[in-house]
Amino acid sequence: MSRPRHRGVPIPPPTSAAELRNRARGMACLLRGARLDRDIGLRELGAALDVSPSVISDWERSAAMPTIANFCRWVRAVGMDPARTLEIIAIEAP
Repeated sequence: MSRPRHRGVPIPPPTSAAELRNRARGMACLLRGARLDRDIGLRELGAALDVSPSVISDWERSAAMPTIANFCRWVRAVGMDPARTLEIIAIEAP
C-alpha cells in the first residue's frame, strides 16, 4: 500500500505518540459517524466484520486499534474508501 497523498503530495507519518493518538481518535470519530449516518448498529457491523460489538465499541472509543485488515473491512462496511479515509485522517489531524 502506498503512502496516502493529498493533491499528489505524500502525507508524512505521525512524528509523536500524541500525534498518532490524535489520528487514531480522528479515525474513530470519522468511522463512528459514518456508521451512525448509515444507521448501522454495533451488532450488525460486528457481524459483518466477524468481531464482537464490544470490539467495535473499543475501536470507536480509541480504547483499541484494529488491524490494517480490519480497518479496511470496517471502512468498506460503512461505505467509505480505505485510502481516502487514511488521507482525510492524516490531513485533519491537529
